[in-house]
Formats: sequence, C-alpha cells, structure tokens
Amino acid sequence: MNHNAKANDLALDKTLLSIYEARESWFISQGIATIKSKPEYLNELINSDSPYLLSHALQPINWLPWSQSFEQSSNKSSKLIFVSIGYSTCHWCHVMAEESFSSLEIAQILNQDYTSIKVDREQWPLVDNRFKSALEVLKGNAGWPINVVLTPDGNIVWIDSYLTKDNFKNVLAGLARRWQQKPQAILTLSNRIKHQLKKDLYYAEVDKQHIASSSVLNTALPKQHKNILNLLKAESTQKGPRFLRANWSLGQLDEYLRTGDRAYLNIVESQVRSILLSPTYDAIEGGVHRYAVDGSWQQPHFEKMLYTQANMMRVLSKLYAITNKREYLTALEQTNSWVKQWLKQPHGYASAVSALSDGIEGAYYQLPQGVIQIDTQAKTYFQYNRANHLAPHTSLLSLKTLPEDWRATEFVSKVQSYRDIATKPLIDEKVLVSWNALYAIALMEAFTVTNDQRFFVQAEQLINSLWQHFFIDGRLFRSEFLGKVSIEAQFDDYAMFALALLKLSFYESWPEMEQASSAKVRADILLKTLGDTLTSKASFKTLMALNTDGELASIKSNVYEAFVKGYKLLKEPSYNKLSRSIASFDERQLHLLVNEYNLSNQLSAKAAPVNVGHAYFANGNGKITLTKKNNSITANFELKHGWHINADSVMDERYLPTQLSIRHLTEYNSAQIEVTYPKAKLQSLSFSNKPLKLFEGDFSIQMDTSNLNVMKEPMVIINLQSCSDKLCLLPETLNIVAI
Repeated sequence: MNHNAKANDLALDKTLLSIYEARESWFISQGIATIKSKPEYLNELINSDSPYLLSHALQPINWLPWSQSFEQSSNKSSKLIFVSIGYSTCHWCHVMAEESFSSLEIAQILNQDYTSIKVDREQWPLVDNRFKSALEVLKGNAGWPINVVLTPDGNIVWIDSYLTKDNFKNVLAGLARRWQQKPQAILTLSNRIKHQLKKDLYYAEVDKQHIASSSVLNTALPKQHKNILNLLKAESTQKGPRFLRANWSLGQLDEYLRTGDRAYLNIVESQVRSILLSPTYDAIEGGVHRYAVDGSWQQPHFEKMLYTQANMMRVLSKLYAITNKREYLTALEQTNSWVKQWLKQPHGYASAVSALSDGIEGAYYQLPQGVIQIDTQAKTYFQYNRANHLAPHTSLLSLKTLPEDWRATEFVSKVQSYRDIATKPLIDEKVLVSWNALYAIALMEAFTVTNDQRFFVQAEQLINSLWQHFFIDGRLFRSEFLGKVSIEAQFDDYAMFALALLKLSFYESWPEMEQASSAKVRADILLKTLGDTLTSKASFKTLMALNTDGELASIKSNVYEAFVKGYKLLKEPSYNKLSRSIASFDERQLHLLVNEYNLSNQLSAKAAPVNVGHAYFANGNGKITLTKKNNSITANFELKHGWHINADSVMDERYLPTQLSIRHLTEYNSAQIEVTYPKAKLQSLSFSNKPLKLFEGDFSIQMDTSNLNVMKEPMVIINLQSCSDKLCLLPETLNIVAI
C-alpha cells in the first residue's frame, strides 16, 4: 500500500482523504490547511489521535504512527527504520518539520530507503525514555526532536537531535547507501552501540547478595537530601537552561518538616520567589512557563505544560501551608484559573500551550514598548524586562515585588485587554490520564491547605470524568483527542490515577468507601491490574529501568508510591511485596540515589512520615484532620465502626494513652499547651478482662495555643494506640502540620 498520496492523484487513497475531510475544520483552525484547499500529500498520521502527529500528516513522507505491535511487525521489512520523536510545543521539532520533513528531497530518501515512524513522546513515554536515555549516553545530553535510525530488528545505528536539512540529508543518504552496499558493517556498528548502551545505562538487576538493608538505606537517605540541597544552591549561580525542580522542592520541604532545618525551606523559597519575580511566571494570567533559557529566569521558553502547572501548584500549596504567606496562595489561585480558562476540555485538561503565536516564539507575552505605560500604582508591583531573545522594541512583564495580591489592578486589566485581541498560541488538546491525575492531586492538595471547596469540587469532577471516559470495559486508556480515546494505559497512568483516587478516598465516608463506585475500590482495581502486569519479568525490568527523575518524577517512584499508599489503605499483601521489590537497591550503588530523589523522598516518608493537614491511622481505619483558627488547633477524628483509640488516661498501663503536643519546627522543642479531650467511654473488649477507657466514632480534641509566641509552622505530635473489638495495634506517632 502507498501510505502517502497526492490529494489530486486519481490513485489517491480514498480512506485517507475521507479521514482528512472529517477533520478538515481542525486542520484549518490550526493553520495547517486553508479553506477550500485540498492537501497535496496525505499519510497514515491522518488517523492519529495526537495534534503533534497530525501536524505531520500532510507531509510528503510515508509516516507511520508508533504502535505497540511495531517492533514485532517491523521485522517484515528489510529497510532501515527511521524514528522521529517530538511533541507539539517543541520549538526545534517545528523547525525541523518545516526545514526537513516538508522537503521532497528528504521525503524521497526516506520513502525509498526507510520505514519512517513518528512518535508523540507524551503518548509513548516508555519509547521516549528508551531513546532519550540512549541519546544521553551516546551524545552526552538529550533534547528534542530525537531522530534515530534502527536496523530492521530494532537496534540503534545512529541517533541525534536537531540537524539542519543538509546535514540530515547527508546522514540519511550515507546510511542508506552503506546499508545497501555493506550491511554487515551497519550491523557491526549497531551491535557495538547496543553493547555500549547496555554497559552505560543506569540500571542493573539487583544482586540479592548486595541488597541494601533498611538500616543502610535509612543512613543513606539524609545524605540525598543534603546532596539535592547543594545541587539547588549550585544551580542558582549557573547558566541555563533552568527548570522548575518541583520534585526536588517537594522533597526539600518534606525534609524541613522532618528535621526543622531551615536551609531546606530557604532554598525552596529562594527558587520559587525568583520564578514569581521573573517573566517565567505569567503574573497577568497565571501559569509558569516550562523553563528559562538563562539561569536567572529572565528568558522564558514560552510553552506552558499542564504538568508544570500541577507541579508548581503542589510546591505553592506546601509553601503556603508551612509559611502562611499570602503571595503563594495568590499564585496558586491564579495558576489554577489559567488552567481552567486555557486548557479545559470536555473530559479533562489539555496537555500544553505552544510557545509560538504568529510564528514568533513568545509573541503573545511580549508588549511593544510604550503601548501600555505602567501607572503609579502598578510601578510598585510590575516592571518591564528586555531580553536578547525578544522581537525588536518589545518587552516582557514581571513582578518586582511580591504583594499579597497583584491581580485586581487596573494595569493588569489593561494588559489583559491587549492580550485579548492578540493572536493566541495554539493548544495541544490531547488529554493524558497521567498528567490529569497529577493535576487532580495538585487540586486536592490545594484544597487541603486552603479549605476552599472549589478546589475539591474541581478535583472530584476531574477524577470522575477520567474514570467515566478513559476506563472502558475493564481497560484504562492513556490518551484522548477529539473525543476518541486511544493507547492502552501505561505504568504512569495506572500509578498516578491510583494515587489521585487514594487521595480522594480520604474524603469519602466509611460507608461510601465500601461501595463499588468509590474512589478506594477504583484505586484497588487499577493497582491490581498494574500488579498483574508486573508479574511479568520483562515488565518489571522495564519499570525498574524507568528510574531517573526529570521534570516529572520517575515512573518507578510513582509506581512505588502507589503501592505503598495502596497497601496502607487496602491491606493487600501483594502491594506490600511489590513496593519492597521496587525499592530494592544494590548497596554498592547507593551514590546513584541522587538520580532517584523522588523515590528517596518516598522512602524517607515511609520511615519518618510527615503529613500536611490530615492523615490516616489504624491501618486505614481512622482519619484525623487538623484545623487552625485564631488561638486554637482542633484535631477531628473519624474512626470506622468497631475501632477505637485509648483515651487520654488508661486504666491498664499496658496500653498507651492518647496524647497531643505541639512543637515549633524552627525551635524543634515541644511547646506547652492546654489540651481538652472528650469524655471517654468505658467499654469491655474481647481481649481484655478489664473495661477500657476509649474514644470512638467521630470526636474532636481541642488545643489552646494562646500561650504560644508564634503560630507559624506548628507541628502537632499525636501519640495513640488503636484497637478493634478483637485486638490492639502497636502504638503510632503521627506528625501533622496544622493549617
């Protein structure tokens, strides 16, 4: 079959044309096609469910979309394989598409001598990770587009990123000629590369004789927090590019809550405030750009990703919980408003907004000099920034101070009015389960620290929509575009969706949690499916190789967290076994844990949990939520029927009484407070000959903090012991930040 055909050719593939005609309005809206103009070329990407792939569907190359069966079916051809990986908001991907992939000269070489595959990295993260890791090993760094030539059996012959058209043509023609004349030389080269990758890629099966013990790991983990602290300090003085290190920041804040060491809090505040005071944060509409080209955040690369907003919101929420600084709440609310306005789709949120408008990077955010004067009021808050990468006579806006709220000013309204008539950047409307689940987690964390019900309603609606539209006949799908779901879910989809559901389940009543439609039951369904997948040695090995954090936490660490939290609530033994297997480390390679900082932080959290606002206890049979108001903190307890905790005084000294205290993180010593406990119930249980003094059901404990000098950063320490009607569990200590 000719996968590419001219639209006016009598031999045109009618199926491709009919698909194009059904989607013509979308192509016109994106500026890819014009009204009443048939495309000159069509290829198999026309049926894709990815805006990025569709943008290549009218090119003269015989593109095929990546599929799960590709590596098996590719062996039928004797041609070399060309794989090109990119994404819709990638600047150099667009440049190469215009220079090379629209070229008849390049198309002739690829169509004659190669099987050409196009990959949207956001749809196929495992494929992207495989080739990105190879590019890093072979070239020293990685960027997109990633272009690869493979042997027919899938081994790498050549790999690189962006190339000019002439260089790209020379590589393709040279390799094709070599393959035709001396195929054994190409196979020898591919085997040599295969051996190098196997040796250099950071993954090795753990030798059972060298598995690090818990004590060894617990000794190593604090060093990783210090390592990241030092890396963040060093990064603040280096050249770009510079990314929001969200997972680093969240881990540093957790370590601050564990240790009280202000260095961890200070480094995160320093970075976040630097971003908020730069053009990398959009102070007019909200939202943070994906990264800055320079080291001081003054030259943003203007795309905005859904996951970047989710990550920023999570960091802002935790900072607000710890510091109570209003500016973090303002940025949190503003970023969420931008996501709702720009990215909302019928069944979730779109993936990204492009950096380009009117063909110019960042044009939407640039203001011609002199168009809008900064008035006297606005001069307190805003400033113009002039950077070398901008169009002539234009500037970017940024905040120069961080007031509690900068949104409701006349100046912001004027700039917004100017933007309203500007050409807006294009949106990648593809909805991805894993990124949307991450955003739902960010929304629930925002609700936890603000008690703003709107965040919770938004999160609940998003999670329910994902379940209704992506979980079909017992199968979870990864991606949706123009109402059509595609691609079976991958590790990160299962893990992130399960984590979002587990977080949502905290807010369900005990009876609701047992219903088939509950978040808890749905999380269990996803975790069981994921667990079944990982019984395959090949699948488990693939997961273990997905072990390096990037802008997103490593997939391995997300799966680990999902099984740890799933076991804590659901008590399914296989989840505990899987989490232990995933967290196995070779004691000889602990220095590499810095590459897996999110997993290191999860391990730290398991050994010494820190909670913000609320926590489970009693093996998931009890919940506690803290609220702080004026000079008091209230601990609200919810216990499942049949469960109790010992009262604040006990009649049998074998059992631990419930005790609440407060320490200040900065002082790291316990503070004297007055605690008011409810009246205990005297009750006989089957395992005790004597009646016991117990608390049960829903009740509250009040803490009077009026004698404290400082109400910032109070960590509530709760010591308790839970009992069912048949047995008592071991005593627990909960550390919860009151908000």
